[in-house]
Amino acid sequence: MKRIIFVLLLSAFFYTGAQAQFSFGVKGGLTVSDMNIDVIPDTAMDPIFGYNAGVFFKIGDGLFSFQPEVMFVRKGTMFNDKESDWYTQYNMNYIDVPLLARIGINLKVAELYFNLGPYVGYFVSAKVNENTYDEATNQWVTDTYTYEFDKNITGRWDAGIVMGVGVRLLMVIFEVRYNTGLINIANEDLYNSSKHKYLSLSLGVQF
Repeated sequence: MKRIIFVLLLSAFFYTGAQAQFSFGVKGGLTVSDMNIDVIPDTAMDPIFGYNAGVFFKIGDGLFSFQPEVMFVRKGTMFNDKESDWYTQYNMNYIDVPLLARIGINLKVAELYFNLGPYVGYFVSAKVNENTYDEATNQWVTDTYTYEFDKNITGRWDAGIVMGVGVRLLMVIFEVRYNTGLINIANEDLYNSSKHKYLSLSLGVQF
């Protein structure tokens, strides 16, 4: 079923591109991410900073167009123990593919546009930073390790909704987006809810 959906999306992409005006661009920027997740008592979830980078395509011209993208995105969260001196930061890397509707308002040298649509993400890798406070030295001690994918803990796939606004001035674009996940990325035996959410700020060039 996944292969059929992929083939249909790919066919629609190339067919639409052949029938309409086509442009592309590159962009990258900052993400501020967190998770909607069940936590143990006395533990808080705090946002972390990450980044995004990738390519996008604009198919069509005028008020309505289609904007598929391929993006590398760092998501994650931080577990912060309120009762003791430790916190753990999870940096999770994904390849996201947003498939977005684009509504553009032409302002001559500039364009104001809005995006809305779904995204699908594939988990690539992750690093975990475990931080504890050493009272003997009065310093934070960080232990960093690479998370080895385990299907009993996390899944490979993420999916959700993207909404945002952007401005294009000549070839330069600036975008602000909010992404919210709709599926649990952790095993439901561990957490009843575990969904990504993040804000992204991106700067790019549209050719």
